[in-house]
Amino acid sequence: MLTPMRWARRSLRLGASALAVVVAGSAGLACSGSGSKKAKSTSSSGGATTQTLRLRNTSAPPVVAQVPKEAVASVPSSTSGLQFEVFLLKRAGSRVTLVGALRNTSTSAVTVDDQLGDGRAVYDVSGLSLIDGVNLKQYQTLRSSNSSAPGDGCLCGGTAEASLPGIQPGARWFFAALFPAPPPDINTVAVYSPIGVIPSVPITK
Repeated sequence: MLTPMRWARRSLRLGASALAVVVAGSAGLACSGSGSKKAKSTSSSGGATTQTLRLRNTSAPPVVAQVPKEAVASVPSSTSGLQFEVFLLKRAGSRVTLVGALRNTSTSAVTVDDQLGDGRAVYDVSGLSLIDGVNLKQYQTLRSSNSSAPGDGCLCGGTAEASLPGIQPGARWFFAALFPAPPPDINTVAVYSPIGVIPSVPITK
């Protein structure tokens, strides 16, 4: 069970009202690589796009995911002008890959630096987590065993590419992160970020 002490220790300020929404809505790798960026986006069958994203602190190949043309879920973020979107949550064995995006809905560029971090490092998305509202369990981003790795070893994307010149009006900036997988019978989770919470996001296989 998630205790207040655990929430504080992980620097996640998920308030009581947000947790109620989550519950109601839900009824070592080698170190290398760089920050996450949208390296490739091409049309494919079924109205999907191929997103190739790179994770920090892993020597594994970049994440290549067939994502829907539209987000499966989204909420306005607490950062003015940015929509927080989830395109894919995919289970593979003991891990879940998240592909998400920040969409600029304003008329000017919006910069991203530490809005998605957990406070231990800047320019990454380490503040993301998955919330299993059935078992009241929180899944943090996976981390490298190398404690000196960038971003405290987070196996997630960096945000440096979205810092300057920022996300342009109408554009999306894609990111990815790896998480431990919830139990097989859990088919939906809430996706938590420091700037917004999306309840009941489906996990695909």
